[in-house]
Amino acid sequence: MSLLDISDAFDDLLEPSAVTVSSPGTRDKGHWVPGVTATVTVEAVVQPASNEDINTLNAQGDSTSVYKKFYSEHRFKTADKVAGTEADIITYDGHQFKVLTVANWASLGNYHKIMAVRI
Repeated sequence: MSLLDISDAFDDLLEPSAVTVSSPGTRDKGHWVPGVTATVTVEAVVQPASNEDINTLNAQGDSTSVYKKFYSEHRFKTADKVAGTEADIITYDGHQFKVLTVANWASLGNYHKIMAVRI
């Protein structure tokens, strides 16, 4: 439990977004079978990525990409090869964004900071 729960401060800023989540995939006779997907609605505060956020992500990726950051109580997931799961896909403002990073800020206010790239 968070020592400081500031999630109520975000209530007026929350926007609904559709999130496509997937269950772990499996291998069947050497062939990859993706997991089942489902769409859920999640509320989040959405902001453009800051220059610092973009510089951090560009060290690992493509400098021409469009990034957004989301703050939400929802626990998003990134791709995990070991677990066989795909990253969550957030549909926001008519575009799809793939979750790249998730920072657990529960101790700072009971929410997560999500960095996502438009796909």
